[in-house]
Amino acid sequence: MRQLIIQQVMLVCLGLTSVTFATNAISNVHFIESVGEIIEVPTVSEMYPAEDADSDGVYDDFDTCIDIMACNYNANAACTYATMWYADDDGDGLGDASDSQSDCTQPAGYVSDSSDLCDDNTACNYDANSATNAACTYATMWYADDDGDGLGDASDSQTSCTQPTGYVSDS
Repeated sequence: MRQLIIQQVMLVCLGLTSVTFATNAISNVHFIESVGEIIEVPTVSEMYPAEDADSDGVYDDFDTCIDIMACNYNANAACTYATMWYADDDGDGLGDASDSQSDCTQPAGYVSDSSDLCDDNTACNYDANSATNAACTYATMWYADDDGDGLGDASDSQTSCTQPTGYVSDS
């Protein structure tokens, strides 16, 4: 509440000899009985309470985002919400759909893309600097085929991403 000291203002009204009144900044009239009396005049917000659902100090009529779940609920702009971010362990700009988190800002090591099909650096086709995006393939066990009959020797094998010369996949 604000205090006003009534100045000498007189008004003839409705058959009364005189009435003293004061006005505040929004032109509301408060009638009083004597000159020099101190009265309490309500503030604008006390006289016209407005709703401020998100308690950001901006009345909802002027507040464009009142959803407290929004990332920017107190920014008085259109609401924005958390984005799903995906881990980019190999730094290729493609994220792993199985490793994600929702956040208003991009966490370190996460990207908005979830299309990385191979983040495993032990895969045969892993290439962190490649824009190609294929499912991971892994080394296969190959068996020596010394006699060329198409059947490999189970006691003579090696693991490789590509078929070595003289080796077959069938033991």
